[in-house]
Amino acid sequence: MDASRHVEHPVYPTYLEGARYEWFLAALGNGLLLNDFVLARCAVDYRSPITQADGEVEVSLRVTRVG
Repeated sequence: MDASRHVEHPVYPTYLEGARYEWFLAALGNGLLLNDFVLARCAVDYRSPITQADGEVEVSLRVTRVG
């Protein structure tokens, strides 16, 4: 949190990392070696701040291309 009680923008990719890990396990199973790929690009569209008052936050992601 910053002085305004907002989650700072560099924290958002950390949230995405957790969601990405869970997605890989759900989509590809436990046999996947998570070190066998490279994340080439990650984009975040900041639409509104997350504050301490928001409580639990839902993170979603999608794969647009594999290659």
